[in-house]
Amino acid sequence: MQSKGERHDESDSKIPLDHILFKGGTNLTMFQSVGLLSIGLAFILFIGLPIFLWQWWRPEQRNIQAIVAGATMTLWGVMMVGNGIAAILRHKKRKRLLRAES
Repeated sequence: MQSKGERHDESDSKIPLDHILFKGGTNLTMFQSVGLLSIGLAFILFIGLPIFLWQWWRPEQRNIQAIVAGATMTLWGVMMVGNGIAAILRHKKRKRLLRAES
């Protein structure tokens, strides 16, 4: 039970990390948006593309599972970068609208 002075508001709850990484979010903070963008770039540049390109350019030992894994990591990174950019733009638009109302 909640006491009179204590209340639980759903809008104050934190967005879980798995929701941010897999789905993006509509009301992320600027820190979360930049973090999502950075993690996406890291997945693309340091995991997905190196695995994909390393396996693709070695025809004598080509491994289809590694190629699929690299392509999947690259695609997931691109989605995170896109969601991060979209969240940053939404944050800036929301901030501009709040300034215009004041």
